[in-house]
Amino acid sequence: MRLTAIPPAGAPLRIVQLSDLHASSVVPLEFIAEAVTLALAQKPDLIALTGDFVTDSQAGPEGYAEILARLAVAAPTFACLG
Repeated sequence: MRLTAIPPAGAPLRIVQLSDLHASSVVPLEFIAEAVTLALAQKPDLIALTGDFVTDSQAGPEGYAEILARLAVAAPTFACLG
């Protein structure tokens, strides 16, 4: 796990926000995994996941959790339900 220090006052803070992922038969987990990969490529200092994670039960919870766990390993990650 990467421990991220708080940047000094005035230093840029890189925040990534992912929202409305809507895992479903229309939005497969592979698509969400690609979004996570793109987000991590930004090398964020902080990650926010803002709701609407699942639209229907087609998304497997174990696979989904594994995909999103990559975010928490990279930077402090906060989430709220939609």
